Amino acid sequence: STQSTGGFEIKHMRRTKRHNGWLPSQPTKRSGEKFFLFYSIFWMGCFAAIIVTEFYKSWRNIEYAIFGLGISLPAIIIPLIFPSKEDKVIKWYDRYVVKAYLWIALFN
Repeated sequence: STQSTGGFEIKHMRRTKRHNGWLPSQPTKRSGEKFFLFYSIFWMGCFAAIIVTEFYKSWRNIEYAIFGLGISLPAIIIPLIFPSKEDKVIKWYDRYVVKAYLWIALFN
């Protein structure tokens, strides 16, 4: 519905579903952010385990590179190969996760 006040229109937006205030209301963005949140717990746990066990002390540069690729590639590949139900109906290049990856690549 709209309301007119002195030449300006105020549009009242109604939400069809309630959502968590911490996550975006857009479905594709929300599913991407949920994936990033859960994957962050995984990679931070991997780093914590390596630091606590001091496993990293025996690594050379190649082991650091392999670990870095191994921990980062799933974050990119998983949402592309296994899109959320919201992303399945969207072309791959219009998905929030792809745009987020491009943003990070450009400005990092």
